Amino acid sequence: MDVLIVGGFEPSGHDSTATALAQAAVRRGHRVHAWNWREVLPGVDTHPVFHLHRRAIPAGAPHACGILDSEAIPEALGPDLAHLLPDPADYDVVLSAHPWSTAVAITAMESVTGTMLVDCHGEFAPFPNGFHERVDLYVGGRLSRSVPAWVRRRCVPTGVPVRAQFGRDRRPKEPKLVLLGGSAGHAITETARLAAGVAERVGARQVVAIAPNDEVASSWRTAGIPDVAVEPTDISSQLADATWLITKASGPPVAEGLASGCQVLCPPSGVFWEDEARAYLSAERVVHPLAPLGAVPSRVDVDVEAARRVAQECVDAGSAIWTSIEQRFRTDAAPTPVEPAEVELLARLRAEALRWPEENAALPAVSAALADIIDKW
Repeated sequence: MDVLIVGGFEPSGHDSTATALAQAAVRRGHRVHAWNWREVLPGVDTHPVFHLHRRAIPAGAPHACGILDSEAIPEALGPDLAHLLPDPADYDVVLSAHPWSTAVAITAMESVTGTMLVDCHGEFAPFPNGFHERVDLYVGGRLSRSVPAWVRRRCVPTGVPVRAQFGRDRRPKEPKLVLLGGSAGHAITETARLAAGVAERVGARQVVAIAPNDEVASSWRTAGIPDVAVEPTDISSQLADATWLITKASGPPVAEGLASGCQVLCPPSGVFWEDEARAYLSAERVVHPLAPLGAVPSRVDVDVEAARRVAQECVDAGSAIWTSIEQRFRTDAAPTPVEPAEVELLARLRAEALRWPEENAALPAVSAALADIIDKW
């Protein structure tokens, strides 16, 4: 198949997800055009909409990130950017590694037939973020939200895909703690504050921060972490012999840490999708939730087997995603039917809702609305 993989807007974990998807596609013999917005619109990532969360966290205003959940932003990005996207009609599959790239592709593909549109969710928070009839398949993640039947039929939870180099290096683990502070260094202050206490508690003999460039490396040193490795794109060599990793609960770094065999510790970031993922993963004891305000854990509470299972899901996710895409592309298979129990329950509830105003002379608008929602669901 001819495949267009659309990455993100700013340097971030979305780039890692896009690369993992491209690697898996090439291994299966597909022809891949990997593409991101910075290639055609230099400086696009300086717009405040793409780094609001990177400024909100160090400013002590993480809840401002809720602005990014507004539907108005992706709805506006489509008209602004759809004309810049390579012609989707030239490809069999357009695969987006960023929800806003999906929104742009939806606009660009309104009149395109015969091309699949696939949205890959690169986070551990439930997915999909939103849904649209033009999207043929939602992949990635681990847990599907409660969504209408027509969306659920298109959701394939696979895990967060990681690049091929993660998990490949099987070096013995050293008493080494690795620190990640976000692609732009916005979480450095909090992570550095936690590092000393965690290192002492777990017995780490080496603490290494990873920076994508010299500017972020300087911020780590200013925050009191002298040992910094500048790794612009690939952190696998640093994680290969590390026992512990501190990172916010963003999908790609957590997935890469797990795939490398690290025990992952996640402080809260205040960003809603990251803290949702942190709560979910820590409930399964896949990661250890570090407490806010620099509290030091008495021990790292991770279920090693659960972490290994999730790590293997992430290593296998790229292959699982392309298997799902190929099956849907080749067969256009009929979707899995909705569970009979759900159909029966909703039919009863719909009938009860429509009878309610007649029997109780109340709530007519709510009853009609519920019946209508059930029909669409």
